[in-house]
Amino acid sequence: MGKRREERARREEEQRIKFEESKKKILARMNVEQEPKIVVRTAFVSVPRVASGHDLASDTPRTASVIPVAVTPKAPAADTFSRHQERMTWCITASDKVGEWSWGEPRKWADGEWKETIYPGMEMLAPLTWGEIESLNSGGSHRMHHEQDLGSIAPEAIQRWHEIGLGQFDTLFRFRIGGQKSHAWGYILQTHFFFVWWERLHKIYVSAEKDKDRQKRKKDRKKRENEKKLADAKAKKRR
Repeated sequence: MGKRREERARREEEQRIKFEESKKKILARMNVEQEPKIVVRTAFVSVPRVASGHDLASDTPRTASVIPVAVTPKAPAADTFSRHQERMTWCITASDKVGEWSWGEPRKWADGEWKETIYPGMEMLAPLTWGEIESLNSGGSHRMHHEQDLGSIAPEAIQRWHEIGLGQFDTLFRFRIGGQKSHAWGYILQTHFFFVWWERLHKIYVSAEKDKDRQKRKKDRKKRENEKKLADAKAKKRR
């Protein structure tokens, strides 16, 4: 077990070093003093296609500052389209930065997080196709960036998702950026990623196995506390 942990730590350190090197190159050639509302490139393999009845701008929640994304709405049937050969584009027009989660984490990112982690991290992935992005892994079989069913995330996050007007999207997408616990959450329309949440503590989704371990630790801790109280009470009676 110790060797596996050391190997995982080594891989994560290598990824961190690679990320920092890429970040320096990106920051050296780009001005990120102001957060862009839209980050879109024109060098698509083909024009992003929008499923019938969808408009990229109108699907932004009411609480967001809306700047339309230039797209061509003419498209083939949705079941003939796959984004995996297309390059990823992204924006923050749908970002939810109001308030904080019950665990004390603010939804709004800090300027330093944007400049040092979020922007460089997303830009580092921008030259890749969606297929390439979804094939990246952390050194094993675990994918770094992937879809996530809405029903599998924390109940509080599900409720918030509906509150900000995104209930029609039952599949989210999660990017892992800058560390094992930090993620960019959002939804995809055709080839475009709408960045909704930035998280640092890995609380929006916790796997069933990790949740089971957490509940066991909580139960064991409670048991130890009760045993200590009982021992203290017995000791007090003997005095």
